[in-house]
Amino acid sequence: MTTAEEDIARLVGHPLPAVVVATLASYPAELVALAKNDGFAPRECWLYPDLGTLVAQNEEVRAEDIWTEEGPWPADHLDIGADIGGDRFALVLAGDNAGAVLRLDTDVGRFEPCAPSFDAYVAALLRVARGERKSLDDALR
Repeated sequence: MTTAEEDIARLVGHPLPAVVVATLASYPAELVALAKNDGFAPRECWLYPDLGTLVAQNEEVRAEDIWTEEGPWPADHLDIGADIGGDRFALVLAGDNAGAVLRLDTDVGRFEPCAPSFDAYVAALLRVARGERKSLDDALR
């Protein structure tokens, strides 16, 4: 386990799922190109590009009580990405929705279902990156 993985485990109280570690270790080139073409900075990318960014963003969302209607960022939600509008994407690590990806609509402070799994979320991002779909919402349908 790397230091970054230990930092995430400390922050969220759960080990970082192996699928996340593997995906970030071999970050898809299509997503790098998509982020650059759309003018995204790495922290605004639908899927953060590395473990260091993942740690930094998870520290950020836990530093303030402003994220949800219910209060602070949920401990078992791993912030995995953001869009240019500021919405956040979270992988649920425990409970009834474990494994699902949720979108935090930051305008209303509420999590909404996004994808049934991390793999489905990444697959949807790749469909957008390859031009097979025009938007993330379209790719997730």
